[in-house]
Amino acid sequence: MSVPDEANLQSHLARPPVGGDAGDDPEWVDEPTPNSRRGARQVALQALYGEASLPGTAARAVGELAAGAGLGPEHAAFACDLVSGALARLEELDAVIAAAATGWRLERIARVDGAILRLALVEILHFDDIPVRVSIDEAVELARLYGGDQSWAFVNGVLDGAVRQRGLAT
Repeated sequence: MSVPDEANLQSHLARPPVGGDAGDDPEWVDEPTPNSRRGARQVALQALYGEASLPGTAARAVGELAAGAGLGPEHAAFACDLVSGALARLEELDAVIAAAATGWRLERIARVDGAILRLALVEILHFDDIPVRVSIDEAVELARLYGGDQSWAFVNGVLDGAVRQRGLAT
């Protein structure tokens, strides 16, 4: 995948990030982003995924993506909080992923899976109002929607491992 220039950033980020062969699936339909926390997570994922291609763009992109998706102020703020939290704690989140992803180096983890894991972990570790099980379930759904065929199982396993290592209740 080529890295888009600044002029093409908006169209690049508007496309859903996909892994594996999911992007070639003719059955895949671009459904509207729901105006909910689930939709906010989708927007946050797209912004973090874009950040991996064009560092320094996620903060601006999340606002533009939230507006383009029609998220209300509460859900747009949630998406922004997820992205800013993940970016501010990137080293911490990557250390948790590395410890829980037994046998996987961070650089071997698919970009979309890594972004999903970071979003879920920032929720689990720093958003006290969200139950751990909800964060894991939402991450698994993001992986089913945007990841490769086995992304959901990988994401679920890493998050379950991280939660167990930290002694958190699900």
